[in-house]
Amino acid sequence: MKYLRFIPLFLFLLVTYDAVALSGIDMLKPLHHFSLPSGATWEPTWSDVLLILGIVAMFIELIKSTNAGVTTIIEHSLSFLVLFGFFAEFLVMRAAGTPAFFILMLMSLLDVLAGFIITVSSARRDVTVER
Repeated sequence: MKYLRFIPLFLFLLVTYDAVALSGIDMLKPLHHFSLPSGATWEPTWSDVLLILGIVAMFIELIKSTNAGVTTIIEHSLSFLVLFGFFAEFLVMRAAGTPAFFILMLMSLLDVLAGFIITVSSARRDVTVER
């Protein structure tokens, strides 16, 4: 269970997207109808739900990247591999050629970039240079 925190959350999103897309489920079919007090009807789709989960994952990953240590470098490296998986699937899988998948891939890219930038910035503050 201790090692579960090293796994990037975007890996779960990638696997979930693949499972939904490859199962033949229409990603744009509404999952449920919610009546709003304004009289409008909100009909989220699988794509919408995955994007919402992507935003939540991005927030959690940013919080995780503020920790310093060797484990953070391992987690960032795994995040980079997940980004590579997103990119490879985007290029070669027909089911991954959607705007929702592209946005999730961009979120994964931002996770990798932000993680390295935050780690380098916090490490620079921890190092004191005497002149």
